[in-house]
Amino acid sequence: MSLALYFTQIDPPASETVHRLRTAGVSSIHLPMRRWTHLDAEIPQDADCLAVTSKISARWLATRHPHENRRIYCVGASTAEILRTAGLHVQGRPARNAETLLQEIEPYPHIAVIGSKLMLPTLSEGLEKNGVHVTQVWVYQTEPITWQAPTQTHYMVYFQSPSSVSDYSAKQNQPPAIAAIGPSTKKALDALEWKVDFMPSRPETPVFVREFTAWWAQKGETDETV
Repeated sequence: MSLALYFTQIDPPASETVHRLRTAGVSSIHLPMRRWTHLDAEIPQDADCLAVTSKISARWLATRHPHENRRIYCVGASTAEILRTAGLHVQGRPARNAETLLQEIEPYPHIAVIGSKLMLPTLSEGLEKNGVHVTQVWVYQTEPITWQAPTQTHYMVYFQSPSSVSDYSAKQNQPPAIAAIGPSTKKALDALEWKVDFMPSRPETPVFVREFTAWWAQKGETDETV
């Protein structure tokens, strides 16, 4: 049994991800609905530490501030990998999401949260409730692009952000099967009353691939369709 799996993230899935999924009978199709552009932004000099919320934010920091020596916390293993590859020091293990980071980050007096204009306020608002002075540093923005809807009868859409849910639902009805990257995206899907068939235990690509291929193999054994 084969499956067409549509990735909605801006960047295409890595070749290793595509290969591992193909081995499991899953075809990876890139379906970006937005593009991003960097913005001119400055990190406050008096910020005690930085919270980096995405891979794009990490690339911006690594390019614009390659010698940054303040403490850096981040969301996502891929984000941490980009920062560490650039020689920047990431505190501890990367958080699964903003909610987890709130539990792990130390309440420094002033924290710069680095992300996009579409960034959910979960982290910033949570830090402020803990008495932290927060500066939101918007380093990129996204804008919708023209995209072609899937044409197959049986396929699955992997929603990888709340914005991908809103972009897709503005143009298309509920797809035959749905995967969600994490709780925030699932919440957006729940609001539409769209059933989520699969969500990984952590919003990280290696975890997704491992757990999704196991889930798909089980579906094949029971001869279920999506």
